Amino acid sequence: LADEWGMPRPASIQNSFSLMHRAFDTELAEACSPKNFKIGLLPWSILAGGSLSGKYLDNQKPEGCRFTMYPKFQYRFVNESSLQAVAKYKKIADEAGMSVATMAQAWVSS
Repeated sequence: LADEWGMPRPASIQNSFSLMHRAFDTELAEACSPKNFKIGLLPWSILAGGSLSGKYLDNQKPEGCRFTMYPKFQYRFVNESSLQAVAKYKKIADEAGMSVATMAQAWVSS
């Protein structure tokens, strides 16, 4: 469409992308790949709203944190099944000698 209208093509998109939200993999990655439209991804929420920091595990509710202050905000990242996934990711990260946040950031960068 950009070519048809004589406009510059998009250079990047900004989508939610993390170990907890991988829709980009199935919806846009192929279209954005260098083989197709060469559109870079600027991922946001790579720590899934903070849940991949591990601070909400074991029913922790840290004072002043967004999911403590606003329990329904982005609930998809702190519901029971999501926190079970974070616990499994944390175990993998611990075995690799890093924090779950570091692992999550490395995964998005890979």
